[in-house]
Parts: sequence; C-alpha cells; structure tokens
Amino acid sequence: TVQTPAPPAVVPVAGAPPTAPEAKPQPAAPPAAEPQRPEPVGKIHRLSGISIKAMPTLAVDVEVQKTALPPLDDDSFGKCWNAMLEAFAAKEPKLVDTLKNRVVRLDGEDHFVIEVGNSFVEAEIRPHLMEMLEWMRSASGHKLLNCRIEVVYEEREAVVYAPRDKYEVMSKNNPVLETFRILFPEVDL
Repeated sequence: TVQTPAPPAVVPVAGAPPTAPEAKPQPAAPPAAEPQRPEPVGKIHRLSGISIKAMPTLAVDVEVQKTALPPLDDDSFGKCWNAMLEAFAAKEPKLVDTLKNRVVRLDGEDHFVIEVGNSFVEAEIRPHLMEMLEWMRSASGHKLLNCRIEVVYEEREAVVYAPRDKYEVMSKNNPVLETFRILFPEVDL
C-alpha cells in the first residue's frame, strides 16, 4: 500500500470562524472475495475444473465403482425393464406401447440397447431416455448403466413394377419361360 503524508495540523486562530473538521480518509475496502461457484445441480458434475493430470485418477475411480456394482445379467435386467414399463404405464402409455414391441438387449456390463425400426420411433423415445435411464439405474443398482438406441433397418425385397422386371423375376422362378419366349418371338415381353 502507498502511504500519503499526513496533512499539516490546523491550528485555530483566535476570532476566526470555526472550520469544518477535515474528513479523515477511509481505509481502502478489502479486496472483493472471489465469487462462489454454484454447486452442481442434481447429479450433473462438471469436469471443466479438472486438470489433465487428474484424469488417470478419475479412470481409477470409475474402475473402483464398476467393481462395486452388483452383477447385471439378462434375467435381472429383464425384470428391471418390465418393472420400468409398469411404472411408466400410467403417465406415458404411448411410450410404453412403443417400448413393448422393441428388442431390448444387454450389451456388455453397463450398456443396454433399444433396437428400433426407424428414426421416427427413435425420436419418440429419445425425450424420455434420461428419465428411463435414471429409473433403470436406481432399480438395478447400476449407477453407471447407459443406454443406446440403434435404428435397425429391415431389408425388403424390391417391388417389381415394370413388365420387363416382372419377366426377369418370373424367369428366375421358372426357367421354362425363357424357352417359351424363344418359341414365340411375337409375344412382347
């Protein structure tokens, strides 16, 4: 801090009007404290303040958490899935109807996959995914459980529209048709 010299003392003179007392300089305000960071909301944890050197420690923590989890097999997962569908039936009946007809499989120790037939069904499920995941994590005891939605496209046979395409398909099924075309060239196929 910089010190300023004290002002000269004022000596009152006889018969002079009294002067206002000089204001004493106020000490400088202490520096503002650093703003407090808000606490994480819910279960969201920020990693922005973690140094790269701390990352191996985080990986070890995740491995320790994985070893402390109860085993999750197809039977226990199926029970949790069905219980979740029953719990969601009252508040989200359309979602439950959609999920009942889907293939859901356990993929590894901490992932499950919901297979859907098109992107429209995926878009219908995605807004509810976090709520479903939280429910499954609490019911199964697997705090690291994650979900993935896979769009599985079914291959369909091409529909034959043109007469030439129809002829080629029929000739594959019945080779005698080619002999018929040779014997009767006036028939336009």
